[in-house]
Amino acid sequence: MPAKPPPNHSPASTTPKPSKSAAPGRSSSTLLAVALAALLGWLAPQPSFGLGAGSAARSSFAWADHSPRDCDESVLQIRLDDAERRAGVLSEAHTQLALATFAACGVVVIEEAVPIDEVAAFRSRLDERLAPHLASRRRVRDALKRAMVERHSLKALWEGGESERGRRVQDEEMFTDGRTVRERNSGRLDVELPWRGPPFGSDGFAHNPFARAVLSVLLGASHRLHSTHAVVSLGGLEAEEQHWHRDNDLLFEGDQQGRGAVGEGQPGGQGAAAAVPPYAINVFVPLLPQRDAARGPTQFALGSHRHSRDGLGASVAVANRTFAVGAGSLIIADYRTLHRGLRNVAADQQTRPIAMLIYGRRWWSDTENYAAANYGGFAPPRRHDRDDEEGLRETLLTPLERADDSETWTGAAARRTLFFGLVNRWEASLRRELDAEYGRRAR
Repeated sequence: MPAKPPPNHSPASTTPKPSKSAAPGRSSSTLLAVALAALLGWLAPQPSFGLGAGSAARSSFAWADHSPRDCDESVLQIRLDDAERRAGVLSEAHTQLALATFAACGVVVIEEAVPIDEVAAFRSRLDERLAPHLASRRRVRDALKRAMVERHSLKALWEGGESERGRRVQDEEMFTDGRTVRERNSGRLDVELPWRGPPFGSDGFAHNPFARAVLSVLLGASHRLHSTHAVVSLGGLEAEEQHWHRDNDLLFEGDQQGRGAVGEGQPGGQGAAAAVPPYAINVFVPLLPQRDAARGPTQFALGSHRHSRDGLGASVAVANRTFAVGAGSLIIADYRTLHRGLRNVAADQQTRPIAMLIYGRRWWSDTENYAAANYGGFAPPRRHDRDDEEGLRETLLTPLERADDSETWTGAAARRTLFFGLVNRWEASLRRELDAEYGRRAR
């Protein structure tokens, strides 16, 4: 939203007002001059209040100057002061600190920047959205556990088995929900949400002014919100630690990413990567206080956004860091920063929901995680070795073929792929639940 002018300022305030003693029969030329001055006062561009003199400094922020620097962990979390909260604008000092910290560390936090009422509304509507999916998911898992105990065929369970009397497994809502709910890891759901209007598209989330002060510099003034999500980590015996990962491939792989004058030859392929600004950024917003490590917060490998080889990112980073923050905090992370969700082992077994807003440059889109063919968190299986001739054709042409035939990949074949993929993904947690259940019976 445009910045508001100060209380005593209005477009007409710079225009001379006629004197009270002016004669009513003033000349037409005088009236024309007054009218013209008033018109110019209204048409003149308004000053940019709120940004102050620092706006030019922000536009000149040099990524390549800051990204090679060591990550200073002491400035990773920024706490808004009362003046910033009243104005709804990040101060110039905090803006510069956030930009420099992000460039060096790959992540920065602005504490409790989303109004708590908007956080509560987001979480309440998310619970409503997920309730049918989670109920369906429980029925499917119960059916799978019965099949495991009785040694039934999983193929037969899919083709004709029931999750409960009169309800076929393959008709369960979770299998028709794969366009918007993806289970990336066992017990960790990525829910794509509508971004228009509250609660998911409220100003505190989609148009947060504190986040925008950073995003507009890092991604350019024409950046856009690509999608809105919630990531929900389930607790209890389903809880598992996520693998280290980046949310998308690097723009350039291997040595191309690692060569360059800045930091050339340093461990982990740091080089050109350090000089390349981000193309996409995740803004994570905890929907519950994230102060208890047992809740399974997200862990970041600081500095790993500057390194080309995933396997080295965590080891060469300054540290692996989680953030103890309140609900509504902004955890702003480079899409290239290695991270993982830790196990949610809280005693109350409550889920750990966080909002996730994906921003990027206008030319970028995440076709790897959110393409039509990525159904429920599973891409269609490859048919050929990627290194032979047929595999090369599949790599080059299949995305076009799937785009033409997108309905196929949200139909029966995709639901079947999702079922058998989840069977493998769930195996360990299903066995833990069965062991616990039979252990209780034995006692």
